Amino acid sequence: MQGPDNSGSHRVLIVDDDQLTALALMRALKADDLNILAVAEGPHALSEIRTKVYSLVFLEICIADGTGMTVLQEISRSSPSTCLIVMSAGIPNGEMENTIIKYDHFFLPKPFEILQVRTMVRKILSKTPPALQDSEYMEEGRRERRQGARRPQSGQVICQSDPEKSYLGIPSRFAAEFLDVSPDGIGIRTDLPLPPGQTFRFKDDAGANEGIVRWSMVFENRFRAGIQFV
Repeated sequence: MQGPDNSGSHRVLIVDDDQLTALALMRALKADDLNILAVAEGPHALSEIRTKVYSLVFLEICIADGTGMTVLQEISRSSPSTCLIVMSAGIPNGEMENTIIKYDHFFLPKPFEILQVRTMVRKILSKTPPALQDSEYMEEGRRERRQGARRPQSGQVICQSDPEKSYLGIPSRFAAEFLDVSPDGIGIRTDLPLPPGQTFRFKDDAGANEGIVRWSMVFENRFRAGIQFV
């Protein structure tokens, strides 16, 4: 399954052995002038990311050939410019969870609303320039995505969103517990399953900021979320 080769557009790779999910994603993103490729096996995905630079990758972590974690780790290690959306119908295990948090990947629980995903992708790519040419990228070398380690932080943060741009069920204003902070973003704890791709303005003792939700997971009957500064 492959979309048109739109020169100069964002490259998007879908790694999922579920053809219905892959086709649904391709159809939802087709109108956005993206260069989309869908593959059903981890080795094919690894070959792609080792030779081309993708702006965005959707990865089913429980792909049938058992290579989901290998693909996740390889993208994390070798392609820091790629935005990775990890998909799963289950709760991430320790290794997967730690990798998602360490590299600030997005986490998208299944099942999901296709229209929500399209909105999410538009928000992500609107803040991401098209990937470098492959030769330029290879010369740039490998580097860590994160520029600074998280440090613990305590207190309360007030999150605000534009009601017209919020996902259904997310209030325009709510309080969350501040957990940690880095130069790139913050970690919070809430009672809400914040959708990946949602943007918030938030205010704390350090002042007002804006961020985008990269992942949200269940921890001890509450939700933890990672928000990247934008």
